[in-house]
Amino acid sequence: MLILAIVRLSCSVPLRFTLGTALPHAPPSRQPIRMMAARSSFRNPNNLPVKVCVVCQQQFTWRKKWERCWDEVTTCSKRCNGERKKLARQGNAGDASSLEPSDHSDEIVGSTLTAGTNAPTEERAARKAARKAAKEVRRATREGRADPTVGQKTCNMCMRSVDLLVRCKVDNTKEWKMVCGRCWNTDAVAGGVVDGSGSNPHYRYGGLWKNLKQQAGAGGAVVDQPLYEQLRSGQLDSDEKSD
Repeated sequence: MLILAIVRLSCSVPLRFTLGTALPHAPPSRQPIRMMAARSSFRNPNNLPVKVCVVCQQQFTWRKKWERCWDEVTTCSKRCNGERKKLARQGNAGDASSLEPSDHSDEIVGSTLTAGTNAPTEERAARKAARKAAKEVRRATREGRADPTVGQKTCNMCMRSVDLLVRCKVDNTKEWKMVCGRCWNTDAVAGGVVDGSGSNPHYRYGGLWKNLKQQAGAGGAVVDQPLYEQLRSGQLDSDEKSD
């Protein structure tokens, strides 16, 4: 009996060890693998500018819709942008509530909030008024009701503002100058001849500039009539240029 018990004991030990090692083990958690895959999934094959979202701390790349405001973009999506605004509102509410216990602090908070709300309103009104004024100036220019000097250029010799200038060379510096009709008709420039009267050996004709924004009724008062007559007769090529 003792021998039989020893045999049974010797046989049962490896059997228990075999059964223990044969039990299936639970699969390891794949959460670290998923996190690593999520972190490494960011790609930027086109080498676009990259920023980090201030809410979710994830990287995001430049997009066409952010072309004009990329420097101000801080969030990657509308959801994160909403969260950012929500946190900002909560922060402002907390700052305002921290100043409530004192009456003096109430006055300070009230004046600060009033100044903060009035400043953007005044700036917006100023920008709107400036846009309206610029629009009115453009409309008046199109309709011929603007200032008669709109679009005019000054003569490089007599410094008068006119609507018609001759581009030419008049001295040995060989620099192009814009000359009005009065100066152009003198012997010091061209003597009123397109190719030059011969009195100025340095003269060279280079075209004609005309103010395309000339207002109605401004031609007779400011612009030289002889040059306009020569332009109409075809003696000068109508090489019209405007700003």
